[in-house]
Amino acid sequence: MENKPIIIKTNELEAVAICASKKDASIHYLKGVYVELYKDGGHALIAADGHRMSVIGLRKEGDVEESFIISTSDIKKIITYSKAAGKALSYNFEGCIALKIMRGEKLSVNLTVVSVNKKGKIIKHFNSFESSCVDGVYPDFRSKIPEQENIISNAICINSDYIADFGKIYKILTGEKKSCVIIKLCGDKYSPILIELPECDFIGVLMPISVAFDYSEFNKIKG
Repeated sequence: MENKPIIIKTNELEAVAICASKKDASIHYLKGVYVELYKDGGHALIAADGHRMSVIGLRKEGDVEESFIISTSDIKKIITYSKAAGKALSYNFEGCIALKIMRGEKLSVNLTVVSVNKKGKIIKHFNSFESSCVDGVYPDFRSKIPEQENIISNAICINSDYIADFGKIYKILTGEKKSCVIIKLCGDKYSPILIELPECDFIGVLMPISVAFDYSEFNKIKG
């Protein structure tokens, strides 16, 4: 792969990193964002902690040319730099990171906060530092993505804030520090959704959001 910068949007990196592992030191390779670089110059960002996973830009496995893991601590650092640059500028700044692979005894990447134009060309550089890639082989995350043919219900759009409210109800009723919500789909995408709370004599009902989504794009990520 030609060693030219890969442009990654700061908000995408920050969003995906939410699902990266933060506590369990035994799975250190999950304490970061896994980056896949593709033959056509595209890239994907993946993060997981054993309970949840977030993926942006995924292609088929056969399209992967190179991959590595950037640590959560270095991601936080570069995001902080990006937000600081945005506050210091008088014009509208959409934060981006220019990632460049550094080949040596150990693989590392140079992370630079940049400003780009509408064509994706770098027009200004800001803070920069080199990040050592995390050792370890990232798990087979593709096998955890449900296959389209195995989905047993129509896609339903739910207000996540309301789900969080039911989690708060659970903590109030049980005194538990962590919330747990059971979601039961009860018909088509317009039908009420049944919400239950473990060990609680409680019934919740949630109406789905009536918004049409095109889910055809999900079929393109299977490889």
